[in-house]
Amino acid sequence: MTRTLALALALALAGLGSAGCKKQQQKPQRVGRSDVAATPADPRLPAPHKLSATPDAGVYVAAPAELLAAAGAYMPGPPALAKLGEFLLGTQGPADFAQAAASSLDGQRPWAGVMVGNEDVLHLPLQRGAAARVQSLLARYPKRGEFGAVVLPRPALALQQGELVTATAAGPERLAYVDAAAGTLTIAGTLEGIATGRELPRFYNKHPLWFTLGEARGKLLLGRFPYSRVGGDGLGLHSFDVACDARPGEKLPTLRDIAPGALSGALAGKGIAVGASTRWTGYKEAVREANHQMQAAVDRAGFAGKMMLDPIADQATRLMKMWNGRVLLGVGPAHHLRLGLGADDPNAAHRGLVTVLKDIIDNLQLARMFVSNIPNASLKKFADDPDLWLLTVSGVANNLPPDLRTLADDGRLRVAFHGHAHAGALLVVVGPKADAELKAWVSEASAAASGKEGMKDIASVSLAAGPEALAPLLQIGPSEKLLPALLGLSADRAPTQLVLRQDGQRYAISIRGPAVRAKGR
Repeated sequence: MTRTLALALALALAGLGSAGCKKQQQKPQRVGRSDVAATPADPRLPAPHKLSATPDAGVYVAAPAELLAAAGAYMPGPPALAKLGEFLLGTQGPADFAQAAASSLDGQRPWAGVMVGNEDVLHLPLQRGAAARVQSLLARYPKRGEFGAVVLPRPALALQQGELVTATAAGPERLAYVDAAAGTLTIAGTLEGIATGRELPRFYNKHPLWFTLGEARGKLLLGRFPYSRVGGDGLGLHSFDVACDARPGEKLPTLRDIAPGALSGALAGKGIAVGASTRWTGYKEAVREANHQMQAAVDRAGFAGKMMLDPIADQATRLMKMWNGRVLLGVGPAHHLRLGLGADDPNAAHRGLVTVLKDIIDNLQLARMFVSNIPNASLKKFADDPDLWLLTVSGVANNLPPDLRTLADDGRLRVAFHGHAHAGALLVVVGPKADAELKAWVSEASAAASGKEGMKDIASVSLAAGPEALAPLLQIGPSEKLLPALLGLSADRAPTQLVLRQDGQRYAISIRGPAVRAKGR
């Protein structure tokens, strides 16, 4: 999946000119004024198409090499620029041309592609001195026009229903042209499209990274496309915004099982390596089922057992009903699990949990008088203002699932918790240093966005683990255990956070984090 994300640029550009694309009927209108390229145009070129700020499909990347370098700080193994170029050119022409020309592409100047005038136009810069080499590669193909354009053979790859496949049929004609003076390669469907290529970088350069995809083209390329338009723009992978707009007169597609109410502010903890939060719509049914199972277990305990367990069950039922469906799950530092459970009154949930745990511990101590192998548990408050509590259970490591035993490395399971009013949740840390990690988390959450602010967020994700730490997870086979590897993660850089919100008839996704680069750049 991460390799697919790394190829997002190529996939977006590959959609332009893919085999089987049908011409659209709408004619884009010029929005604003297109700047004239610095290098004079060949006077034999025809008039370019008029450009639109909202074409049915378009991509602009100011510096692809820098984008790939930044991708290396988020994921292991992003493709080399030449491989990305070969992949992209393979959607425009034959494989031998794509392989030979890819190394001539310049990653420091803008790459752009757009659907305009009912055709797809792709404009790529060439390295200094490489224009003649690429011209020689194109010289074997049939000429078109008076200024050096050629007709490309059938492309090697095609984008169909969201999948890249080997092209098996000829699609719309694709022309290629090298502007030696400007050092660029343009691929389009007509000579007018070739003339338009040089206009793209100046027209779509408002942001270093930009893309847009309208409904008609989205359906053609992806099959299912439930939006009128999806678009994004920003400074790069560290600062990027995406908008998904509903079709006119229709509601946005329903997101299954989740709703606004993520605990986004609580994801601000520096110790969180990977974390996610949302509000689960099925929480009420889950609480009812848990209460039913708990009451059934109490009923099977016999007369004496019911007398002891009924009060605890009643308290636990009241506590579970305080949960409002907001949930956070995270890992980090290594061998620590973090949990956030939303509550309308976190202080009351905190007091309820303390009461339930004290009663359970008292009954365990009583039971230990008759059964020797019952674990020993203790509960203590380890900090005041705010009150922070630590539950310690000894001798349970062997009773934990094997995947979770690193949470109790010395045989004792430590669980620290606090009802955080500002965060809007009960915050819980499980692990060898649960008390210290909770103390830091509570302080960080107090300075972050409040739980009330997060009620607008459908989902939030935080990532502070670099590619070196994530690489082993991607190599885990389907039969291997993922959870122990996840629990081994620690934050090794400042976090990047993704937040999904609904704003009227639009889903809005924001990505914010440090401007990071791969090592060696």
